[in-house]
Amino acid sequence: MSTRSAIAITREDGCVHAIYCHYDGDLSHVGKMLNMHYTDVAKVQRLIELGDISSLYERIEPHQNEKHSYREPAEGVVVAYHRDNGEPYSKPNEYVSKDEFFDKASEHFGAGYVYVFKEGTWWYNDSDQPGWQRLDEAVKEATISGEWDD
Repeated sequence: MSTRSAIAITREDGCVHAIYCHYDGDLSHVGKMLNMHYTDVAKVQRLIELGDISSLYERIEPHQNEKHSYREPAEGVVVAYHRDNGEPYSKPNEYVSKDEFFDKASEHFGAGYVYVFKEGTWWYNDSDQPGWQRLDEAVKEATISGEWDD
């Protein structure tokens, strides 16, 4: 069973560009990865430009000469449907606002968790908690409480 999520970035014009992530979309994996490894706009944009992904990890691309594929991914590298499995490119979905993104993410992606990077800060929303929450605060709280084993 997978926990689906949507990952997005808000552009300067307010539009939101989003991709689908199939596996481990909850705070303990995708949330933690985004909070720890995707903190600058350029890296987040590169992630979104990959199109839909199977799983998120700390590195977007494999190192030079490192073997990486959908079936045999390199450790710590994002697995993308187009790049790594030869599927048709799935252009990021575009929304006019963060709220439209949240309203339609469940319908478009079947996402239990939605994440959006806006002005240098990650925000998330899930089906259990209404409203947008700061991702860094949720990750910090879960780490302090011992909710996640590391």
